[in-house]
Amino acid sequence: MSPSLGRGRSWRTGRTQGTVLLSWTASALLLPALAGEACLAQSAAPGAAVQLDPVVVEAPKSAAKPAAVSRERVAARRRAAEPQPRGGANLGDEVAGPAAPAASVQERFEALAGGVALVRREDLSPTGNPTASRALSGVPGVVVQNFFGGNDQPRIQIRGSGLQQNPVERGLLVLQNGLPINRADGSYIVGFANPQQAEAIEVYRGYIANRLGATVLGGALNFVSPTGSSSPGTQAAISGGSFGQINASAQTGGRKDNVDALVQADFSRRDGFRDYNSSERSSFNANVGAVLSENVSTRFFIGYTDLGFDVAGPLTKSAMQANPRQVFAGPTFIPPSTSINPGPNVVRDRPRREAEQFVAGSRTTATFDAHLFDVALGYTHTDDMFRFPISSGVRATRGDDATGVFRYAYKPDSAAALPLLETTARYSVGSADRENFINQAGQTGAKFGESRLDATTLALHTGLNLPVWDRITVSPAIAYGYATRDNDDVYRSATRPTIAYNPANPTMLLPNGAVPTQSSSYALSYSAWSPSLGVTFRPRGRPNHLCRGQPQLRAALA
Repeated sequence: MSPSLGRGRSWRTGRTQGTVLLSWTASALLLPALAGEACLAQSAAPGAAVQLDPVVVEAPKSAAKPAAVSRERVAARRRAAEPQPRGGANLGDEVAGPAAPAASVQERFEALAGGVALVRREDLSPTGNPTASRALSGVPGVVVQNFFGGNDQPRIQIRGSGLQQNPVERGLLVLQNGLPINRADGSYIVGFANPQQAEAIEVYRGYIANRLGATVLGGALNFVSPTGSSSPGTQAAISGGSFGQINASAQTGGRKDNVDALVQADFSRRDGFRDYNSSERSSFNANVGAVLSENVSTRFFIGYTDLGFDVAGPLTKSAMQANPRQVFAGPTFIPPSTSINPGPNVVRDRPRREAEQFVAGSRTTATFDAHLFDVALGYTHTDDMFRFPISSGVRATRGDDATGVFRYAYKPDSAAALPLLETTARYSVGSADRENFINQAGQTGAKFGESRLDATTLALHTGLNLPVWDRITVSPAIAYGYATRDNDDVYRSATRPTIAYNPANPTMLLPNGAVPTQSSSYALSYSAWSPSLGVTFRPRGRPNHLCRGQPQLRAALA
């Protein structure tokens, strides 16, 4: 999988331009052993556990010894591919009896009866503008559309779900290290998912995402961060390109005994192709992992993202042909009394989104013989302002969400790619305060709405992977989802203010008006059962060729 990533240049700090490509290539060569053959540290694949890969890569003491560095990296890849003790013990420890190597994420994906894909960092070409849309553009079944040229704000659709427009993305479960960045009501901001800081992206299409506790039709994306074990050492990069594109990133990580740690920071900005098209994003992430005992390992992570981007908006065909860089300033007035092309008037309303999210969580895995227990806890705080065109106004939302995930897998055959039994339970609860204001020529005007939002989501899944014959596996499963969505309208004024402009002169403000206040409160609940059946067939002599089927029956109760 090698999607084209367009133009762009990259430089590594502290090196001459003549050694740039060699430096980038050397960094990528280490990744196949870590992301493809070894287990990703925070994979969401069935039976995956928190990993501290026993890989030691020492920084060279002298730049004049590249051959020694190369030999050490080759030795590290060989050690990563060797069988390791289940608890992630240190190198050199004695292992009682033969130990089968853990199945890699790719092997688990190949055994699943469903649409999955693994996008690893080495699959992507270096670019001065690394974005989620470029990282996912080559994945089968994933449709990516850029949002009016907004930098890294794509609409992502999988199997028809996620067709809604920005700014309220739904229909997908978006995870970072196995924990969702979705709010409890299922909405998410795609710009918070940063492929620049991911070691790999796991794609689960359709019903296969039920294994992760999804309650959506489209599927799930899991952005897997590197760790101090998989990416030791320090590196920094700066890249840039056309239209004011500039990126800067830094990362440092390492491991000592049974503890590893990694810290990442990233900044990007872009003026954009069109007249009103700038964007910027700053992010920070850190994770710490530890082997607590022979059977228990854990990882803590924390992150912060600050995001802002202009919304350039659509253009009419004639306007685009005349000047594709412009933004629309409609409506168009045709004397004596006709108006066409109603907008939006981007020049006047200045639509823009500014959002920040703080994330903290942990994931702990305990393995006892054939039994694997995995518990994850997460917390997010989101502050989101979206300045819509005049018809919707300015929406400000501040909220907190908490998520708990429990997974159990029973795997009596340690050499099997999938567990015999897997069970997942996910529960999310969140609340938010939302205020609505008039957009008055790109400024925040009078308040016309205020709400208190509450949401809960419960997802349960149980499935089997039954080897009924040497090359056939049957995977029956059942999933249950229950959700509540409550809106308490706390706006107390008797009227709601309105705003209007002269159609013949879009910059001429008409006298403000008001309408009687009517309550917008509601309380809704939803529940559904979703049985499914998958069959995997491996023809003789073609071990990687799978035939899959997933007949499904869905029932909903209001």
